[in-house]
Amino acid sequence: MRELRLQRPRRARRITLVALVDLVIILLIFFMLRTNFLQPRALGVGTSTQSQSDQPPPIPPMQVELHRDGSTWLAGRQLSDKELLDAAAQRQRGDKDMAVVAVDNGVKLQRAVNVIDILKSTGIVAVDLRRARSFDAPASN
Repeated sequence: MRELRLQRPRRARRITLVALVDLVIILLIFFMLRTNFLQPRALGVGTSTQSQSDQPPPIPPMQVELHRDGSTWLAGRQLSDKELLDAAAQRQRGDKDMAVVAVDNGVKLQRAVNVIDILKSTGIVAVDLRRARSFDAPASN
């Protein structure tokens, strides 16, 4: 038996642009409704104001060293507690003045606390306590 095959008429394959135009119009309407024309938006670029440029640069922190023998050093010279108090009080400071206390191995904790109390009493707002290498031994590379 032979199979009967009927040929179907060929449809012309045309691409219609009607659906594409509909989609573009819908997207255009959507973006137009989402846009706000009343409030222009721009990136805020920070510029220095006159008051910011007139301010002096921040003061570096006060460097205090506590040696094993109980001595206190500031800027390469040995000070008593009274001299440290006077030096910290005379220091011109900003609103965020800071001190760094480098403590040698073998320094008693109470001695470090006393020095921090002296610095805090003069108005220094932050004290950074650091363990230092031995001040007596030369730095090894």
